[in-house]
Amino acid sequence: MSHNNEENGPSPNKRSRFHIRNLLPHLFNDIQSGAGTTNFKNYYRQIDYETQFNRKFKMMGTTGKFIIEKLPGNPEELLRKIIQDCMDQTVDESKNQSINPDRLGALISSQLLDNDIWIPIRKLEKDTIDNILTRFQLVSQSKIEKGSLHGHPFTIKIQTLGISSLPTNESIRGRAPQDIATDCFKLKEELFIRIANQNNLCLFYALEITKKYVIKELGDRRKFNKYMQYNHRQMKDVLDLIKAAKIPNDLPEYDAVVYVPIVVDFWNNQYKDKGYKFKVFVFGGVNEKPIFKYGNENFNVPLSIFHSNNHFDGLRNVGGMFGVNHKYCFTCEKKFRKSKEHDFRCKSLCRLCGRIGSERPCLATQQTISKNVMIVGKII
Repeated sequence: MSHNNEENGPSPNKRSRFHIRNLLPHLFNDIQSGAGTTNFKNYYRQIDYETQFNRKFKMMGTTGKFIIEKLPGNPEELLRKIIQDCMDQTVDESKNQSINPDRLGALISSQLLDNDIWIPIRKLEKDTIDNILTRFQLVSQSKIEKGSLHGHPFTIKIQTLGISSLPTNESIRGRAPQDIATDCFKLKEELFIRIANQNNLCLFYALEITKKYVIKELGDRRKFNKYMQYNHRQMKDVLDLIKAAKIPNDLPEYDAVVYVPIVVDFWNNQYKDKGYKFKVFVFGGVNEKPIFKYGNENFNVPLSIFHSNNHFDGLRNVGGMFGVNHKYCFTCEKKFRKSKEHDFRCKSLCRLCGRIGSERPCLATQQTISKNVMIVGKII
């Protein structure tokens, strides 16, 4: 896709145009121009649609998969129509749950796109659709010579959040360090990745550093421990994260309910080529159930952080919170000691081959198990 290289950009009275002609060049020879209202339903087909609702945190998500089969004379409006319908359906689904959505984010993916088009969750405005369409102009289309959107499914994922509908006691906020530190319910120190920030960004420190620990981004344990001694490196990484995810860095506090989804969606897009699928679990005490979680059901990288006294720390070993030799299943959200006893009841158990987990060759079906991931809570 071509970029807009004009110095002054489009004139104020014109809407930025998404050059869909560049994505579907071979179809334009057959397009007939004409006046009148176009029935866009005749030009595309919806092949899948699903919804997911988190009542506790007032979050609605919809995922639609589409195929453009032919183009009208105004192809830009066809794409606008599809995206707007997805947004409207998600808002309506949220209102059906008695939630008034005031935040919206989007993720659009296709085999044609080198990178997914990602719009972080932000305040819902009248020009949200224009912002989404404008992002298309910023995405490289190096696969254009190999094909087009015609005949290729593309997916639109919309998420809405009703921040105004959340009771104040449902928020999970972090801010600058407090004078009186919590003893974290007398939990052992080795369970934690301690965050010693001097600003209001402890949530993002906990997320970024725990991510590095779990996926071994820095190498071995010795290099990670050395990294923990350099506060300036940690701060740089955190500031880079919130800048890339378009998160303001000057708020007095940050709510995990609002900002964890933004970071998880950003990482799932950033690390897509490496196969990482993140899901964050926020714990607030010695309780098997997390106080908040966010991520796809087919996750393969669980990240755990701990919230207490308006501060976030990373967690190395969730199972260790419940006693010696305890493990934790993130799929079932249950503690256990003997794997054999838990595995028999685990939601990730393949009934055909008896194996547990995702993305493993199933001996019975010779297919990849791609759903209902079970990850043991202790990262070695």
